[in-house]
Amino acid sequence: MDQLAIIRQYVKWCGTAYDVNRIPEYIAIALRHATSGRRGPALLEIPINVLREEIELEKIIWPVKYATDAKIYPDPVKIDNAIELIKNSKKPILIAGNGVAYADASELLREFIEYTNIPTFTYNAGRGAISDEHPLSFGLGRMLEGGPALYAFKNADLVINIGNSLDYTFGMGKPPVFGENQKLIQIDVDPCEIGANSRTIDVGIIAHSDAAIKELILAFKKQLNFHNTQFSAWVSELRQNEVKYWSELRTKCDSGTKPIHPIRVLDEINNQLPKDSIIVTDGSNAMLWANLVLKC
Repeated sequence: MDQLAIIRQYVKWCGTAYDVNRIPEYIAIALRHATSGRRGPALLEIPINVLREEIELEKIIWPVKYATDAKIYPDPVKIDNAIELIKNSKKPILIAGNGVAYADASELLREFIEYTNIPTFTYNAGRGAISDEHPLSFGLGRMLEGGPALYAFKNADLVINIGNSLDYTFGMGKPPVFGENQKLIQIDVDPCEIGANSRTIDVGIIAHSDAAIKELILAFKKQLNFHNTQFSAWVSELRQNEVKYWSELRTKCDSGTKPIHPIRVLDEINNQLPKDSIIVTDGSNAMLWANLVLKC
């Protein structure tokens, strides 16, 4: 069976090691593809007959420094354009995703949102980039669970998307999930992700997330006419909507009716879990409720 022909369309790279002496070389190639640029899966096939061969270790070449660690920095003009959009907005939101996690940009993200006072949502590997308990964090940022994020998506005048594909979990970044006349800043290490689904991107920044956020912070600190209090009313509006959302929902599900509502079960789990717990969610509705309720 030609396994590689089946898997090729789903991975960044795939290959076969036919020579037992080249297994380390091929593993290095696979890891380099998986971790370079926009991260993704790579597949290395090693046939059983190759695995059964005997080798002389002293004859093996062991790759070193095979990882691509080149940092992609943003275009300064694009950074300036993004700054102007943020300064001129009244209701911005930020959605932090995989790119933030893979670039280890959590601390930079926290510094940026605290300096700008921009309300922030996290998604996928970006969950936990800032704590759900942070005063500027509004938790899970995607549409599938139908949570309070939908209000922010619809009513924001500027969306800053860092390290997320605008796929079906975001309603493709288009109405009716998002607003008609919103401005959109997209930051991604992969140029092909910028405007990938025909959503108009007002400022597309090609860079690693940590590099882009750092440059945004430096650029903002040079601004003399920016006051982050301009977003305070918007932060308050989002928090009030969040409180209202959960108050109405829990009124419906905390009545002690049977069968027990999933939110009641997950609230109890939340109360018992240590804050450093690792939570694995799966299983359609179970996953959707857990994503919505469990804190990160």
